[in-house]
Formats: sequence, structure tokens, C-alpha cells
Amino acid sequence: MVDIVPLSSYPSYIDLLPSIQTCNITNLPENYFLKYYLYHALTWPQLSFVAVVRPRTAYKASSTGAGIAGDVSGEYPKVVGYVLAKMEEEPTDGNQHGHITSLSVMRTHRRLGIAERLMRMSRE
Repeated sequence: MVDIVPLSSYPSYIDLLPSIQTCNITNLPENYFLKYYLYHALTWPQLSFVAVVRPRTAYKASSTGAGIAGDVSGEYPKVVGYVLAKMEEEPTDGNQHGHITSLSVMRTHRRLGIAERLMRMSRE
């Protein structure tokens, strides 16, 4: 199952940025430096969304109560798409305007309506 969630909803959303960059590099001809994704995440956190695949096994607390038991690296969250949107900082006509900076969905997850859902979420 693919969930579309705000990038800012992850406590450590900075950790997702390399996965977003990988999605961009894999699918699009125009690529960005990692700091560009960070800039979007910090400036317009409410406008950046990721499509992630839920893990087959849930996180489990370690016996000490701190951290995660077992190796779940690479398993969750698996980013299969993203949208970066931004607002104009100083609109010339006084009305707020925004636009999509980048949108990508991994080939393995295309034709499932993910891009449409990402667009809809960023517009709302």
C-alpha cells in the first residue's frame, strides 16, 4: 500500500531527502543538489509530499526501550514518489501563487494514480 504524506510529518524527515533525491536522479533529466531539497523542506514544509510504501513488518522497540530492534534499514520508509511545490515569495499582484518544482514517481509504481494524488495533496 502506498501512502501520500507530508514530508514534514516524519520526525526525521531530513533522513528522507536522499531517497527523494534518488527518485529524482532515477527518473528525471533535471537533477538537484541535496541542499535544494532541504531548502524546500524547510521553507515550504506544508507543500512537500512523499509517496511511501508501508513496511511488511512494523517497527519494534528494542528491549532497552530506545531505538529499533532488528535491521529495518532500506525497508521503511521506501520513497516511491514525491512532489516539491513552492509559493512565490513576493507576488507582484498581491495574490499568492505557487507552482510545482518537481514531481517524480518510480517506474515500478507508475500507473497507480500516485502522481495525481501527489498533485492533489500539494494543491490543497
